[in-house]
Amino acid sequence: MQKIKLELPEKFYEGEVRCDYYISPEMKKVWAIELDLLNEFMSVCNKYGIKYFAGGGTMLGAVRHQGMIPWDDDIDIFMKRSEYEKFVKIARSGEFKEPYFWQDHLTDNSYLGGPGRLQNLNTTCIAYGWLQDKHGVITQRSGIYLDVFPLDNIPDTGEERKEWLAKISKLARKAWDLRMYTSRKMLRDNKDLEWLDFWLNLTGRPNHLFEEYYSLLSANADEKTKECCIYSFYCRDMNTPWRYDNRLWEESVSIPFEMLNVPIPKSFDTILTETYGNWHKFVRGTSEHDKRDIGLFFDVEHSYTYYVDPADGIRKNLVNPVKP
Repeated sequence: MQKIKLELPEKFYEGEVRCDYYISPEMKKVWAIELDLLNEFMSVCNKYGIKYFAGGGTMLGAVRHQGMIPWDDDIDIFMKRSEYEKFVKIARSGEFKEPYFWQDHLTDNSYLGGPGRLQNLNTTCIAYGWLQDKHGVITQRSGIYLDVFPLDNIPDTGEERKEWLAKISKLARKAWDLRMYTSRKMLRDNKDLEWLDFWLNLTGRPNHLFEEYYSLLSANADEKTKECCIYSFYCRDMNTPWRYDNRLWEESVSIPFEMLNVPIPKSFDTILTETYGNWHKFVRGTSEHDKRDIGLFFDVEHSYTYYVDPADGIRKNLVNPVKP
């Protein structure tokens, strides 16, 4: 596998059984790349005093397993939007050196937004769903990554929330359609071609809608609202468990995560219960990435450039359907 900064004992790379689940040596190598990314990410955040938390399944893994959930294959970080904006400025300034690379909607014309990502460009991580024609020509950087999700403040009243959500959803649709059209050579609906061409001829700025979208998302970042959310999940259902009391994210504690230590909210039990219900109970093999339509293809030996042509997109014939 590619050389990494984080020093791991040889025993770490051996296959093993945890919680009656076998983790292959191949997946251990993927974990090693992700842990190295986490270590690099934390070093930069700690250097600049930026507050962050292990989130989602990574928080659950830290609390319940003192490391990765045995059947999981990614690492998630949560940040309040105000901290995320500070971090993004630093990340885009070139703080991360090769093979580390910060990816967001401004760094890759083919990237559709959502969480920001710290990648190892000497590796490969390609979603199987991208091999379908409906996803268009994918040319974005595609190394193994960790996700960084901003927590966005939600307006306090129901009517304000609905209005905020409706505006963001409408703008997100247009931003995504414009990017699909300009970089992935795809149209959701041919009737959109006229307005897309009009917009580009008028502005010449394919990123402008994304800028407005994120500006609206962060509109409440400095407000003392009662709740916050992970928008990419919250927008699907306003009753989603990915909505939290802001007070839950005020204090943190540091706990072991494999050979590292990660910060999690002091109120982790409340957050995990609201998100997963009885989080003490093991539910094996439930990683979202393990599903066939959005599963991930990993290669720790080759850069994504082996699989991605800058003009034609992913070389589909090279992506092995057998996952580690």
